[in-house]
Amino acid sequence: MSDFQLFERYYTENFSTALLVFAARQSPDFAEELLKLILRKASCPGGERYAVESIERNLPIQIDGAPAAKFPDICIRGKVDGKACVVLVEAKISAGEGLDQLGDYCRWLSKQTDPIAKLATLTRDPLATTTRPHAALTWSELVPLARQMGVGATSAFEKGFWSHLARHLEEIMSTFNGFSAHFSDVHQLMQEVDLLLISLFRNMGVTRWYSCWNADRAAYWLPDHRATVGFWWWKRFGDPVCQNALMVWKDGKPEGRLVSSLQEIIEKANAARQEGQLGTSSMS
Repeated sequence: MSDFQLFERYYTENFSTALLVFAARQSPDFAEELLKLILRKASCPGGERYAVESIERNLPIQIDGAPAAKFPDICIRGKVDGKACVVLVEAKISAGEGLDQLGDYCRWLSKQTDPIAKLATLTRDPLATTTRPHAALTWSELVPLARQMGVGATSAFEKGFWSHLARHLEEIMSTFNGFSAHFSDVHQLMQEVDLLLISLFRNMGVTRWYSCWNADRAAYWLPDHRATVGFWWWKRFGDPVCQNALMVWKDGKPEGRLVSSLQEIIEKANAARQEGQLGTSSMS
């Protein structure tokens, strides 16, 4: 576990984005490598010289016709072989796209005078967005950059920072690999339940899911299926159907559909792990 996890309550876009911006501001080399990665993913012609002049988080931008300013997660301004460039990055971990969010950013970019103006997304999972970004990155693609910075670090503090940043990025991309043999940590249990649900969605080919965790559930809303999938408890402690079970609650239906009990899921998942059927990237 990275030390950075101590400073966040959950894996959130806000924390991880702030950490990324901090790293880029402290290390011009990291900032330049980040810019290079984004532009190459955006199929920009290969440049020889990259320079980052500023990197801002939640920079307010005005969109024509919008009643209020928009706040893209990251705005990078710099130069590639002397040509000015501006890049907006929208970071996601579990949240989905806001209403025409990427479309608004593209319209703003089209108004800029910079010869190079690109939109990038940074996500853990594939997103079906209304507007396709110029570059779609995953958090795991930043791990080699962080490790590269660690190799060139000159102090123990720097080496430690880049090591923990790389581990934090890997933790964002964690996948389900079975349940712990014994639970003594509620947070650990919730993390494993979360990874189970996300692995399930990945294997189902789901492209959009939105966090729907609440006081009585650990669940996600699947808009393309118009259903909420997850585990219910609390108000339903006395309901033998919903108690400790994976449920599917279709939109507009008065009752949920039982998929399997939590105990059955734990037993099957751990048996699959022992047989080597649980990989590092998906759940069988």
